[in-house]
Amino acid sequence: MTLPSVTHVQVLSRLLGILYLLSSSIKFLASPVTCYYRYMLGSKKHPNPKKPEMLYHASTNKDIKLFEPRDVSVRTPDEGKLVFATPDQRVAAMFLVPSEIGPSEIGVHGDRAIIVINGTVEKFKAKDKGGAIYVLPSDTFSTDPKLGMGEMEWTSKLPVKPLSKNIYASALRALQEFGAEVYLVDSATFRAIQESEDQGWDIINSLRPYSGK
Repeated sequence: MTLPSVTHVQVLSRLLGILYLLSSSIKFLASPVTCYYRYMLGSKKHPNPKKPEMLYHASTNKDIKLFEPRDVSVRTPDEGKLVFATPDQRVAAMFLVPSEIGPSEIGVHGDRAIIVINGTVEKFKAKDKGGAIYVLPSDTFSTDPKLGMGEMEWTSKLPVKPLSKNIYASALRALQEFGAEVYLVDSATFRAIQESEDQGWDIINSLRPYSGK
């Protein structure tokens, strides 16, 4: 009998999902887009969120015609291929941030949408190529309040054709335009946020977000 081939990425994805389910000490969930993003606890999680009329998906690729489900999630080991989207353009804009800048933590806490990046403003601007935020129909999407960012994260098992898109020359300017709080911190501060008992909120509240000045 011939066994199906499994890539190293798929094996790692499944192992990470199993580790999350088994360990209550893990405070952050990895994002479905790239391992450089991780979710901060405290994001909205309502038991029965109302489905929005439209959702948003950001990409540095400005010319996507059809979003195909991809097997890149580590939320659970058996979730399968999905298209991810969010009802919040602030959260969508966070996924325009180039992974080359450094690892990031993202979260929604009350009315605040926050991204903490282990990197410098200079490096951000040097790598920032912008991208597109696509508007997607929500009819094939659903959300699970127990996974990921809860109501801030919706998934579809079917391909999704975007309704429209908005092009942004800069991810940093898009984040500011939508009102997201951007924190660029050194490695020691970033590690302290990850290891703190309150998921880093006390530390974040002591910092000043990037203002463009």
